[in-house]
Amino acid sequence: MLVGEKELGADSSSICTGTLNHVTSSENYTEVIIDIWFSPNQNCTLVIESGICSGDSGVEVEILPFFISAGSLTIYDGPSSKYPVIPLQGSRFYRVHNLPSKRSSGRFLTLVLLFKYDNYHRIFSLRYRNTPIGRFPSNTDNAIIENSVSDTCGEEILIAYQESNFITSPGYPREYDKLLNCKWTVISDDKCNNNVIQITIHTMSLGGSDDELIIYDGDSEVDPVLATLSGQEEPQVITTSGTTVVLMFWTNDTAPGQGFNLSYTRKRATPLLAESVTINITKHTAVMAVDFISGTPHRAVYWSKNGFIIPEDDKHTFTVTPASVTMEPDISLDGFTATLRITEPVPPDFGLYKVAVVNRFGLSERVIFLRRGNSVPVIKSHTVFPDNATIMVTFSSHSNFKISWYKRQRLISYGSEVSITTALVEDKYNGEANEALFKSVLGSTNPTELDYVDYMCIIRNDIGTTEISLYMGYPEKELPKLLVPSPTVEISDQEIILSVNFDSNIAYPSATWFIGDVQIEISDKYSMELKWEGIYSPYWTTNGYPSHLRSNDQRSVIDIYTYPHIGGSRSSTQPNAHYTAVLTISKITSEDFGFYRVVLENEAGKSHHVIGVPIPEVFLYVTCDQADTTRLVCNVTSCSSIIHSWIHSVDGEVIRNLPGDQDGTLNTLTIPLCMYLDAGTYTCIATDEESGNNVKLSHDRTTLAVRAVPVILESAVAIQSDGIHLEVPFFSNPPHRWVTWHRNGYTVGSPYGQLIETGPRNVILPMYGKMCSKAGNVTSVYVHNPTTGDFGKYKVTIGNEMGSSEHFINVQNPLYA
Repeated sequence: MLVGEKELGADSSSICTGTLNHVTSSENYTEVIIDIWFSPNQNCTLVIESGICSGDSGVEVEILPFFISAGSLTIYDGPSSKYPVIPLQGSRFYRVHNLPSKRSSGRFLTLVLLFKYDNYHRIFSLRYRNTPIGRFPSNTDNAIIENSVSDTCGEEILIAYQESNFITSPGYPREYDKLLNCKWTVISDDKCNNNVIQITIHTMSLGGSDDELIIYDGDSEVDPVLATLSGQEEPQVITTSGTTVVLMFWTNDTAPGQGFNLSYTRKRATPLLAESVTINITKHTAVMAVDFISGTPHRAVYWSKNGFIIPEDDKHTFTVTPASVTMEPDISLDGFTATLRITEPVPPDFGLYKVAVVNRFGLSERVIFLRRGNSVPVIKSHTVFPDNATIMVTFSSHSNFKISWYKRQRLISYGSEVSITTALVEDKYNGEANEALFKSVLGSTNPTELDYVDYMCIIRNDIGTTEISLYMGYPEKELPKLLVPSPTVEISDQEIILSVNFDSNIAYPSATWFIGDVQIEISDKYSMELKWEGIYSPYWTTNGYPSHLRSNDQRSVIDIYTYPHIGGSRSSTQPNAHYTAVLTISKITSEDFGFYRVVLENEAGKSHHVIGVPIPEVFLYVTCDQADTTRLVCNVTSCSSIIHSWIHSVDGEVIRNLPGDQDGTLNTLTIPLCMYLDAGTYTCIATDEESGNNVKLSHDRTTLAVRAVPVILESAVAIQSDGIHLEVPFFSNPPHRWVTWHRNGYTVGSPYGQLIETGPRNVILPMYGKMCSKAGNVTSVYVHNPTTGDFGKYKVTIGNEMGSSEHFINVQNPLYA
């Protein structure tokens, strides 16, 4: 039995039912003893989570010397079998066996036992507990990996990080299977702080009436339901009240749908206030408003000035109203707008205000400056650049001000090893003639450990004084972060181009592309590029990029005036760390559509990003060999009946209209025994049967290329007293490889006094009753001063890789005509 904080039954048989068991360890040992009969191929899965949420605690497990019977044991360094294996001294056991203690490198450890034989008695014993990191050597070769996309169906534990990871229905974007029962448990990687988990539904299209995705606010299905989703759902955000969430996906035995694609991430639990603030000042009122969202109901909103909470009275009016708040691109969340209205403002009413929003996890604040005329200096922004020991402060003031910098409360004098520069950024700031925006930059010429301390910047003018305290810590390394918008997918007739724009504050990042778990290598089909500001990597250093440094050196791509805005949109003043990773896929087939993964890496680590390439309604490019049969497919999903038809055209001229074969939403156009006549563009026309209107398709046409033997067209003969001139136009796809001429069975060529030429020329091809101009060729023979033997039957043979074609010309001597 399991002794300690969780009971699993008298003989602990409940952990050996094939289901996943999630337990929590404590500082004391918890013991598990299994002593029962098992069915064949029965497995026992036990996921152990450290009971201490801090990052300096792991899980220690000890296999006791009481393990009898045939079976195998695998220990994984994480919450599932997707994580690295912790090596054992043999994993199969047939007698009493003792193993040294094993420990995880993080908060989770998973044990999987598998028994092979029927009706066999097994005895297994282990114990586990919390253990501090450093008690045993860490599993340095088995570093924890992040989740990327999870589409498995069963029971799975996933970890929510600050970076988004994804869950999709099995097989997405293709239809999922019937009668599914899938469960995902998502746990925050940081349970010490008051964090919540944010679920973002990107796309959802479920089929049968009972197919649904249920989200529970906790670690089991008995916890409150946050959402029950079915059918077609718009993009939305769902936030938990704690650090664990369970997602259950059920399907029935009726027609399935495309499924869903969602992401999950760890967010702070305190209210989130928007960066932008609305200020409106008139002669009689001054209004300040800020948007916010809160994962749990907010309890209060406070406004204060100069450290004192403002009471509501005849002069001050407070309101909190529901609002649609945009915190992520293209996704609006249900939130609120907090507003302070001041009636008949007077000079003392202007200055610094603070708004605070409180929920059960704590409060969040935003400082707002209400200005009128000359004012004390106002600090607009401040940034610390540890990589080169630089601090930048931006502030507004009129031009008569004094600025002082302090290091550990001592005034920094000019001319020391610390440089200070202050410059005008914008005159008439915010339209005020007597206000301007300035920037002051403090930087160390040769930074040492002594420079990473506390600093203070004090700005004075004749109205008042403003100061700010800043701490410069040791340089931090940032993972590569995507820019917005990113990524992009371009689909043309013969290639797919995937582009990802990202920032890295560490020089020389790399980008690696995957299809599933298989890394893509450069080949005739795949090409990869990495650009910095549009410049290919071989030419970086010649365009001002820093040269290579040793791997243990830190070098950021910044200077003291500009710094890349990690994860956000860029501007012309931030040019230094803008990268683009490009994957080009040529010779595309239907297998090239689906999900791709790009791993962006620098010295700080890796970030994983998934890109979906949607399947077009009509495949873009098709090739057919002569005499083969090919099929063109048009698939249009709609709530009503669709009538399909096809238009065959060449260079915009319609050749013929074709119906195709209709089967539900699919229409298949079969072209038997391909000939050159069938080449051209085929456009799928989808018409709604009820309204009679055409349905707009993202990809509605395909190009059919036919590979056939050369097509020889009508020849021309010119006979004059001084020569014979023969011309034969022809069309060849693939391009021709040879042209030979014969006369009366003998080879014609320049050694025999004849001139043969072959070159490009537009030709007219007959195609189903239409005459179409195409890029072709013409071959010709010129015989100078012909004799009687130069007349007779000429034969031209033109060949390509598909075969050859022949053409005969009778040239009669005019003397015998």
